[in-house]
Amino acid sequence: MLDIEKLIRNRGRVILLVAVTFTLWQGGQITTKLVPATNAAYAPASIIATLGAIGYALAAIMFWVYYRKVQKANATCLINDDWAKHVRGLAIQYGFFYLIGAIALMYAYVQFWTLSSDVVLQFCIMVAVVSTIFSYVWLERKGDASQ
Repeated sequence: MLDIEKLIRNRGRVILLVAVTFTLWQGGQITTKLVPATNAAYAPASIIATLGAIGYALAAIMFWVYYRKVQKANATCLINDDWAKHVRGLAIQYGFFYLIGAIALMYAYVQFWTLSSDVVLQFCIMVAVVSTIFSYVWLERKGDASQ
């Protein structure tokens, strides 16, 4: 049982790493689209986007390695139990709620300032993905998903 608990802890860490690197990658890309190339903030945003993309690729590889460990331990059914499915369902609900908030925020923003549609879409997708992952990790660490 100790191996299963270790796998569950590692899942949370790997998923959190995926969320952070995805945020850096997409946030950097959004910033480079918003900031002119002559601005001083463009170079750091480009570096952050590049490092985030590389980090995301490494995190995806780590997630694949984690998946192989779960298969090798023959623990897929133990890790994917009813409680884990319940936590995933709640995380998707939270992510949807935050996505609706991001859409409302972007709708209000574009009423006053011009913003390209690809930036708005990329921001909304980033909020949806990252908020769902962070909610999942938070609910899993909280240990009580009965709210």
